[in-house]
Amino acid sequence: MKKIIVVLVAISLFAQIIISCTGTKNNKVSEETTVNKSDSSFVDEAFDEDSLNQKTFDSILQQLNLKRSECYLRFVSSQVLPANNSLTIWVIPKITSGEEDSSGNEMFTLGGYVLLADTKSGKIESKFYNPKAWESDAWKLSAIGIDTLSYRLNDNKIMFGIYSTHQGSSTVFPAGESLCQLLVREGDSLKCIFDYVTTEYQGENDEDTSYYSEYTTDVVVTDHKTNTFYDFALLTDSRTEERKNDEIADCRYSIRDSIRLFCFTGEKYEEVKHSDTAVVYTEQIGESYRQYWYYYGKSLEQVYNIFINSEKSDIAERLFKNEMPKENLKYEVEDVDNGESKISISYECKNSKCLEISVESDFVSNYTTITEKGGYTQISVRTVD
Repeated sequence: MKKIIVVLVAISLFAQIIISCTGTKNNKVSEETTVNKSDSSFVDEAFDEDSLNQKTFDSILQQLNLKRSECYLRFVSSQVLPANNSLTIWVIPKITSGEEDSSGNEMFTLGGYVLLADTKSGKIESKFYNPKAWESDAWKLSAIGIDTLSYRLNDNKIMFGIYSTHQGSSTVFPAGESLCQLLVREGDSLKCIFDYVTTEYQGENDEDTSYYSEYTTDVVVTDHKTNTFYDFALLTDSRTEERKNDEIADCRYSIRDSIRLFCFTGEKYEEVKHSDTAVVYTEQIGESYRQYWYYYGKSLEQVYNIFINSEKSDIAERLFKNEMPKENLKYEVEDVDNGESKISISYECKNSKCLEISVESDFVSNYTTITEKGGYTQISVRTVD
């Protein structure tokens, strides 16, 4: 019974936190330009014809009034839309300019056709075109692809992502990045509503020592909508590594380096600084798990009041202080079942921007950290059975 009470307190309190937080230029299609080299030497000879439906591809090219020689075939791709297999996403890069440098490296600009076409007939249903979608020079374009997304930002609209990857040409200072562009279908058009960097890395090499850093960004969708689209946050992690004589000398990880919240304006997603939306993120760590809440435009004390006032039961009132302590504090609460066991509570004020609260019993422990950062305050809760 003691275990059930403590567990229910923790679960009820943190569930209520979530509930308390959930209340709160149209990009015109560019004019298409014509290729000035119909017999371009930049068409990839290694184009894999087996990877595409050639009849459908030819039908699409005919509708676009394009020849194969006008396309950068290496990056042509297609993928059936998982939510509607009658439609297929197509990405067709069109060569708008190109040349070779003195070392024989390709330097080119690609216009980007992104299409939704009938899977069987190839009839174009929706289209997006950017005459300067991608460029490649010393910052080499190495990949273009389709991301059908593992999350939903709108319950009724077709949405997907187009990613591209660039790599630097230096071996002494290696670098690269991948970008994702989110497009939504609006009738016979596709509109870009957001783009962001998904991964970024850079390094430095010499004879004996190398240094490497990498940043990866994930999209975490909230339960709150703005203009029929779900708000989301970009969560960025980082990893740095230093090697000496091919041995790892130092390796560091930083979780959630950057947390930014975005809401839909009606035309596109833009970053917001103040919102009642709490972004929830959960991660499993062995037999325990950690949950995160992010409150934008709120101080540590404001978030503490949300945390405390989210549950008005007698048990919660016995566990936590109504006012946030300004100094370290430790006390015990009797088990409300029979009074024979104790629940240990401690507050540790790291500084004016960080508060740690520990709730421990014989059966379950919760470790809560409330941290005020630039633009938002984070609650982190680790539960250990």
